[in-house]
Amino acid sequence: MLSVTRNSKRPFLYILVSLWVWVAGLSIPSTAYAWQSTIEQLQTSLQAARDADDDVQIASVLFRLGDAYLVNGQPNQAIEAYKEALQINEEKGNNNAIAIISSGLGKAYQDLNQFTESVNYFNRAIQAYQAMGKKRELAGEYINLSNTRSYSGQYAEANSAAEIGLDLAKELQDANLLKTFYLLLFESHQAMGNTEEASEAYQQYTIWKGQLDRAQLDNQTRQAQQAQQQLNQRDQQLEQTTQILDSTSQELNATKQLAELRKQRIADLDEKERLQEENNLRLQKQLEAEEEAQQYLIIGIMVAFALTLYILRGLMINRRKNAILATQNNEIHQQKIELMVQRDKIRSKSKQLEAALVEIKDANTKITSSINYAKRIQEAMLPAADSISQHLPDSFVLFKPRDIVSGDFYWYTHLPGPNNNGDGRTIISAIDCTGHGVPGAFMSMIGTELLNKIVLMQRFTKPGQIVTELHNQVRLALNQEKTENKDGMDLAMCTIHGDGKTLEYSGAQNPLVYIQDGEIHQVKATRYSVGGIQKERERIYENHTLVFDKPTWVYLFSDGYPDQFGGETGRKFMIKRMKNLLLEIHQKPMTDQQRILNDTIEDWRGTYRQIDDILVIGFKMG
Repeated sequence: MLSVTRNSKRPFLYILVSLWVWVAGLSIPSTAYAWQSTIEQLQTSLQAARDADDDVQIASVLFRLGDAYLVNGQPNQAIEAYKEALQINEEKGNNNAIAIISSGLGKAYQDLNQFTESVNYFNRAIQAYQAMGKKRELAGEYINLSNTRSYSGQYAEANSAAEIGLDLAKELQDANLLKTFYLLLFESHQAMGNTEEASEAYQQYTIWKGQLDRAQLDNQTRQAQQAQQQLNQRDQQLEQTTQILDSTSQELNATKQLAELRKQRIADLDEKERLQEENNLRLQKQLEAEEEAQQYLIIGIMVAFALTLYILRGLMINRRKNAILATQNNEIHQQKIELMVQRDKIRSKSKQLEAALVEIKDANTKITSSINYAKRIQEAMLPAADSISQHLPDSFVLFKPRDIVSGDFYWYTHLPGPNNNGDGRTIISAIDCTGHGVPGAFMSMIGTELLNKIVLMQRFTKPGQIVTELHNQVRLALNQEKTENKDGMDLAMCTIHGDGKTLEYSGAQNPLVYIQDGEIHQVKATRYSVGGIQKERERIYENHTLVFDKPTWVYLFSDGYPDQFGGETGRKFMIKRMKNLLLEIHQKPMTDQQRILNDTIEDWRGTYRQIDDILVIGFKMG
């Protein structure tokens, strides 16, 4: 971190300026437009620091401003800011800041091809780091010095700088530094014609690169496995809750049926009890009549004796019936008690089922909330519409995910030319990942990060090279050499030159379509997807170069639009019908084209569900 003696005369202004500097350095922009905004913020912060007469903030903001100018392709302005910051830190004797700023000046002069000045400042940074004993930073400056010597054709001096840096890397045991210095030695030996030394250096570079790649692959594989495990756990939880819901619903139906049967049985028992009571009344009346008849049985001994025997027999029968009735009454009472207990159990079970339904609804709400949050993350990673329209003013993007999150995505960036001479490169791509929904979105995030690395860090600009490197990186990230993973992506990618007429295209399964002079043309893509199975020894994606000296409309798209089912017979929309539609509407404004494409596919779909993510990009050249 840059630092100089703090000015304590104006504490309020110091706090205000510090806040300006903190806001200006909150994020690292990814486009030239965003860098220009950062530069304007830093210029405001610099003026505030000058008003506060605070050397700490002046030096700090000047250094940040120099970095911003350098990344934005403005080396002359970067040199001016760096030199003023260097002068302040020299007065304060801040060796660490002197070393960092000298390194920045070396890079700025390197961009201007003023290699003598670049070497001088890199050597100054080396001297400062040597004095401080910072070996890792010292090794980094030897990388810069070796590259500058090589750019200026001084291969022997580049080789010497790389040898010194290699000794430092061995002492630090840093695999990244070892790989870099062996690559520098290989390039310098090769340039000097030292074939044997170049071969030995390249062999060492390959060994260290392989170790680093394997370490990176292992780390990416672990991250992918962890993410997949989390997705699997979510799927299992969802499946378990679904099974619970089905089981509890069936059990609820069964208990309802049982309750109905119990209710009917209670009614039957009540009816049986009523009939039994009526029978008892009849029997009681009969006994009373018999007792009354006994008073009149005095006709004779034989008649009286016979009548007595008859009465005794009737009494015995009644006793047996009464005993049977008492037993039946006890059974009925016990059954009533059992039915009441079962009724209470049914009520308790119903409450449990209601609680389970609440838990299931809550789990579903949480899962949906998580997916909606993932949607916001995915939307934040997509290029902003105003960023695309800055360099492609006549353009549109039709993006219709099938689910909350999408397996289709579009990627865009603009790389300015040297010294902003207008010969920049605008790169745009329509990409269709394997699957859709959450698995497709996971692949889209991997694709976005790999494209950022390949284009913004490795500085590839030709579509054929970018797609080929993306294929290799996807297979490496998903460990497809050793696993049965077959995931990948289809895409169409264009690089538009600064002249506005030259376009380079490369595709994996997805073609490029353009319209010129009322005729529609198609450039076929390489027939392999990116990632997945590779049977051939090396896969190369073809690079096509087109020059448009007339007004030309260019279209990139995934297969979601032509593959959508609909119409009167439920058939696919098909690529032929899509081309005819583009030919019919291509001369309309881009906003109208986007609306017509959206309305047409929605009318075609009708009541059919959307089967895939839909992505169409259009822009005008020439």
